[in-house]
Amino acid sequence: SPETDLNPWKRLGSQIVYQSSFVTLRKDKVKNPDGTEGSYTVLTPGNGRGSQIVPVTVKKELCLVRIWRYPVSACLLEFPGGGIHEGEDPLEAAKRELREETGLESSRWTKLGSLSVLSSYVYVAPDIFLAEDVAETKQGRLAEENEAIGDMMKLPIDDVLTMIQNGKITDSLTLSALLLYISHTGLLKQS
Repeated sequence: SPETDLNPWKRLGSQIVYQSSFVTLRKDKVKNPDGTEGSYTVLTPGNGRGSQIVPVTVKKELCLVRIWRYPVSACLLEFPGGGIHEGEDPLEAAKRELREETGLESSRWTKLGSLSVLSSYVYVAPDIFLAEDVAETKQGRLAEENEAIGDMMKLPIDDVLTMIQNGKITDSLTLSALLLYISHTGLLKQS
């Protein structure tokens, strides 16, 4: 394909340096674009696949959750999402993650797109889904205790945009998903 024809790298070998149920660290022996040999390290969370959800209420409020993120030692406000289990359909994973992290469900789903996150050294390719007219489930939230998920906030888009401008929402995946949502809804054309 034209995309792979542009690849200036050639993988000469590969070795798993570290692997757990959460992450794989791989070191490849490569031929660099300049023809010299070197190495390239790639980090893959889980299996590299995930689903991120943009939940929207009937009042057009966006639902975000507070999640403590250990690597940055901070509680971030994010759209719900998570990894896709082996053999799991991305949409089914999105529905599961929405239930687990928010206690919400939806019967109106749209795939907004797919992303590459930190693609210079990380392989993770989440699918982004819009869940419209979300409503509380009878079971409530099913998040595991070890996920450190806090409260959920329902906010109008203007408040979300203000929080981004004020540095209150900084998660790159959430910001990218929001842009896909804004593009999908036509809000960009209204300005």
